[in-house]
Amino acid sequence: MTKPLKAVIPQRMNANWRDAILQECDCCNQYRRTVKASDGTAICASCADGYYTDQLYHNLEIAMARIAELEASQLTVKLPELCMGVVQSGKAVMVPYAGGHWLNKTAVIEAIRAAGGTVQEAK
Repeated sequence: MTKPLKAVIPQRMNANWRDAILQECDCCNQYRRTVKASDGTAICASCADGYYTDQLYHNLEIAMARIAELEASQLTVKLPELCMGVVQSGKAVMVPYAGGHWLNKTAVIEAIRAAGGTVQEAK
């Protein structure tokens, strides 16, 4: 399994667009209403939104790559032998039995973990 890329939580540029001035945008070289970006450059709303959208697309690409990786991986689990429920000393227990119809929950969890899987048990 490859090390997953880290997604960045995108932050929309916080600017007071009512104070924007009409000048050339340093990003797109268009004459538009601009504000000062964090790096001191003049940026228009379209370019500011473009940076935010780029971050969203970056996160989407990371998520899609991780989904593809998970879908491509296969977990093979060797199930434990079948069991049959019986009463011993007044308690219900599971005993291995080739003609049984049940799997022991603890044995199944151990088999999944032995194969490298994780189990989230109900609360």
